[in-house]
Amino acid sequence: MLIKNFNFTDQPLTNNKILLLGNFDGIHKGHKILFDKACEIAKNGNINWGIFTFHPHTYNVIHENSKNTLLASLRQKIQTIKENGGAFVSIARFNKDFANLSAEEFVKKIVESNPHMEYIVVGKDYRFAKNRSGNVDVLIGESLKYNIKVCVVDLLMDNENKSKYSSTNMRLFLTNKEPEKVKEYTGKYFEVLGRVKHGDKRGRTINFPTINILLGKYTDLKFGVYLVEVQFLNEEQIYYGMANVGLRPTFKLNKPLIETNIFNFERDVYDKRVAIRFIRFIRDEKKFNSLDELKQAIEADKITAKNILVSLNQT
Repeated sequence: MLIKNFNFTDQPLTNNKILLLGNFDGIHKGHKILFDKACEIAKNGNINWGIFTFHPHTYNVIHENSKNTLLASLRQKIQTIKENGGAFVSIARFNKDFANLSAEEFVKKIVESNPHMEYIVVGKDYRFAKNRSGNVDVLIGESLKYNIKVCVVDLLMDNENKSKYSSTNMRLFLTNKEPEKVKEYTGKYFEVLGRVKHGDKRGRTINFPTINILLGKYTDLKFGVYLVEVQFLNEEQIYYGMANVGLRPTFKLNKPLIETNIFNFERDVYDKRVAIRFIRFIRDEKKFNSLDELKQAIEADKITAKNILVSLNQT
C-alpha cells in the first residue's frame, strides 16, 4: 500500500493522533461536522487531526465501468483540509487488493500507516472493507485491539432535499444545472482548476476573447454557458465573466473545454493556473449556423450574466 503524507505544521509527527476516514470528494457541510469534532478533540488534547483518504476514488476502482466523476482534485482536497484546520493528509493508493481486505485487515493497515493514532472520527453511516462489510460497530470493535477510540458523529441532514448531505447530491446539482446549490452545500462555488492553454483565438475575431482550460474529469458539469468567478493562483483579485463548457458544436471540439470571457480584462495569462468558479447556469450549449449568430448569442449571454451579478450585488 503506497502512502503519501502531507504535513502542514512543524510539529512532530507523534502529534498526529486524530484520523478522519473517507473519500472527502467535494467537501460539504456534512464533512465539516466531522472537522468540528476533530478540532474539539485536538484542542482538548493539544494534538493534531488529519484525514486518511484514497486515490483513485474507491467507487471507481470497485465499479470498473463506472462513470462516477470527481468533484475536486487532490490538490483541492488537500487545500480544503488545511483551510479547515487539518494538520496532515495521508493518501493511500486504492486498488483491488485494498478493496478486498476484510474489516480486520483494513483497520490493521490504517493503524500501521498511522502509528501515533489515538482517535478515529467517522460519520454514523461509515462503511469500509470488502463488500462494505464493515460499519461503525465493527470499526469500534477492531480499533479497541489497538486502544484507539472511535468517535461517531451523527449525520447532518439536508431538509430541503430530504436526505443527508452528500457528494452524490452535489453531482446531481451539477447535472441538473444548479451550481448555486453546491455553494449552499459547501459555502463555496464549485470550481475547476486548470492551466490556461492556447486556443484557436476565434473569440478575438468577434470581440469576445477567452481563456481556455480543459474540463478534465469534471464531466458532471452540464455543458452550457455559465456566469463564473475567476481567480488566478497566488492572486487576490477576483474577476467575473461567462464561460462556455463543452465541445463547442459550432466548431466540433474533441475534448471538453472551459472557455471563459472575463469582463473588462486584457492581460496575457497563458500558462497561468486559474480557478473557474460556477455561479449560475445561463443556457445549454448550442450549435450556431454562423459567427454572426454566435456573436449575437454571446452578447445576449453577457447581458444575462451581468443582470445576475446585479441581482447578487457582485458588480
